[in-house]
Amino acid sequence: MQDSCGVTCHYQRACGRGISVDRVDLSSLRNSCVAAISEYGHASKVFRVVDLLSNEVLFGGFCATREGTGVPYCGGGRDIALLAERDAAFATALK
Repeated sequence: MQDSCGVTCHYQRACGRGISVDRVDLSSLRNSCVAAISEYGHASKVFRVVDLLSNEVLFGGFCATREGTGVPYCGGGRDIALLAERDAAFATALK
């Protein structure tokens, strides 16, 4: 599937991590393409919004898939909240 920036979105498995480019769109504000990315691994979930031309991370959040690791736990809806924050950051980048 190709988006408006000509990026082919795909799901990739590397080093035990699943990487998903969830959305890509043109940001007229930044004069660039931005992507909403999710990474799922054995120990964590990572959510990012990235400017694809500058590689600047506009939003980044993560949580641990297991309790007691010293990193905020994904349970209790934390991963869903991070996903919503990531989506809001993506929408803001498109304005």
